[in-house]
Amino acid sequence: MRSKAFKNITLYLFCLFAATLFTAVFSQSTTPLAKNSWGFDSAFFILVGQGMTKGLLPYRDFFDMKGPYLFLIEYIGQKICYGRTGAFIIQCFNISFCLYIIGKMSDLFAAKLIWLSRIIAFLPALAVAAINYEKGNLTEEYCLPAVLLSLYFCLKYFKDAEAGKGFKHPLLYSLFYGSAVGFICFIRITNAATVGAILVVIFLFLLHKREIKNAVLNLLMVFTGFAAACAGPCIFFYSKNLLPEMLNQVFVFGATYSSEFTFAEKLQRSFSHYGFYFLILLLPVVICIIYREKWYMMLLSLLSALLLLFAVILGNAYAHYLMLFIPHVVLAVVIAIKNGSGAFKTRKNIICVICFALFFSIHVVRFTRKAASLQNSNSGSGGGSYAQDIVSHIPENEHGSVYCFGNEYWSKWYTSTGTMPANKYMDWQLHYIKLMPEIEDEIASQIENDGCLWIVVPAEGESISDKVDAVITSNYDIEYSNEKYILYHRV
Repeated sequence: MRSKAFKNITLYLFCLFAATLFTAVFSQSTTPLAKNSWGFDSAFFILVGQGMTKGLLPYRDFFDMKGPYLFLIEYIGQKICYGRTGAFIIQCFNISFCLYIIGKMSDLFAAKLIWLSRIIAFLPALAVAAINYEKGNLTEEYCLPAVLLSLYFCLKYFKDAEAGKGFKHPLLYSLFYGSAVGFICFIRITNAATVGAILVVIFLFLLHKREIKNAVLNLLMVFTGFAAACAGPCIFFYSKNLLPEMLNQVFVFGATYSSEFTFAEKLQRSFSHYGFYFLILLLPVVICIIYREKWYMMLLSLLSALLLLFAVILGNAYAHYLMLFIPHVVLAVVIAIKNGSGAFKTRKNIICVICFALFFSIHVVRFTRKAASLQNSNSGSGGGSYAQDIVSHIPENEHGSVYCFGNEYWSKWYTSTGTMPANKYMDWQLHYIKLMPEIEDEIASQIENDGCLWIVVPAEGESISDKVDAVITSNYDIEYSNEKYILYHRV
């Protein structure tokens, strides 16, 4: 027992070291190696976490369609250490746990050369992450532990079934699947694609084995876990009189956001950006064919690939969506580890190695194309000295009554200057106004009636709202300006 615990601790410490090194290199929005880089979405998520430590709440004080569990994670990070470092610490533990689960999945089928099998499993996962990390601290990486652990339970169940331990699926596994789906839905619903594939395949497997009663009980446990995961945020925001607002922003506005382009346009955008890269979705399918895997593993590979492709296409062709491919790629590696040993498999193993070599060559090509952007660690600094110059003219006790308006990414402005927004529509304003024109009226009304002491607008560039500009002009005077920003003070 002690030896097993020691081995698990050793594995986790290795994973923590690898995760810390990976995050320091690739998470430009939080790494200590690039202190002036905030990213875009990451800056907003950190800002919400910081605001929550000051009593502000998402959906009331910050408008966004991401789910409450994401902001809870960011809040915990800011409680650990305020600023980018808090998010960095959370990321390190999150990725280390992902690597640990991947290592344990490898252990399920590695009869010998345990550490070599683990490294073989780690490398493709890290390759996918390195190319698609997009400066880090985004929704996909925080959903990965739930997806990977679901995949681990699924593979363990199939292994036990193949070993003659019975076909009854453990109810606690299904309880976790349901809670994983609920957790992910309250971060970003499309991130649950792989768990959805797992649920369908297990249910069909139980029906195939005539385990009808066990299938029904597992289905009930899935719903129980899902309800339990959803209950927490719903109860919390109900107690704050924000439940309708939270549900509206996360699901209704989220659906509006995803309908910005037609399905045909999304298909064209996705394949024009990543068409060649989508070939890696076929990797576990090809490995299953090479080793003549059982039907349920083939079905899991196919269904996971289709749902992942659909999930990515539903988005707006951002590279970080492809982080969701990690569990799918790990599935391919585990299938290869499971079948790769034994006599008379040399030819199959060679074909398998060629497949993985092609997989890595795709990543080398993509990494080469992104090298310039990866080296640009000082981008997105939030206005730099110009922003600090503006803030120096605002009394410190009024740093929570600043509203920035205009066609700019303001989250990094707030986080880099240590200020807090006085209006929940504090970023991506042009985008949101185009999606929901009534937001423009709400911004104008809040500025005119509720007001805030200070307003910052870009010194150059086209106006994004004549209506809001008119309200600012009639209620505010110019206090100060520099080459990049104009500071208004309420009359």
